[in-house]
Amino acid sequence: MAYTLQPWHVFLTALAGWINRHQQAAIDFLREENRVLREQVGDRQIRLTDDQRRRLAVAGKAVGRKALADLAGLVTPDTILLGIGSSSLPSGINGQSADQVGRA
Repeated sequence: MAYTLQPWHVFLTALAGWINRHQQAAIDFLREENRVLREQVGDRQIRLTDDQRRRLAVAGKAVGRKALADLAGLVTPDTILLGIGSSSLPSGINGQSADQVGRA
């Protein structure tokens, strides 16, 4: 069975290569931007709002813990992924309201 290369195969391969290079350039820029921010922040602790933690958790879940260990520079992967479990809860810990104290 002979396989013939169609013109659209060449076009799709070239397009995929261009998109890959463009995405890699964007990733390289964002990594460098994070390095600059890390230098400016130094050793100071960063305080995240609940909304910021939730947004990082949603994006971090898609990336995965192993990749976050390489990518995350301003906060640890544990800080990012901590927001996953509580991001869908209405309020308080484990769905308890803030005024409930003790065991449920």
